[in-house]
Amino acid sequence: MILHCLFIQRKEQYEGQYAPELMSAIDEYTWDENPEGSEKEFQVILDQMKGDIMGHARINVEINQATIREKCLNVSTVFGEIV
Repeated sequence: MILHCLFIQRKEQYEGQYAPELMSAIDEYTWDENPEGSEKEFQVILDQMKGDIMGHARINVEINQATIREKCLNVSTVFGEIV
């Protein structure tokens, strides 16, 4: 599975002040079903952040789909309410 990831680098007062930040990730299946909407989602984020960033990159990351599925199915999820 491929994840399309949008990373940004915030403007810094000194080098290394901020690490690159992952702003959005879209799996390849969602991207393929709606590439225009996916690009628009990334662009909306960039437009909102434009005064605060000095750079950005879209990086495709390949991950093992079976491993992700296994993790999702073998972790208990507890739903509740904090009172």
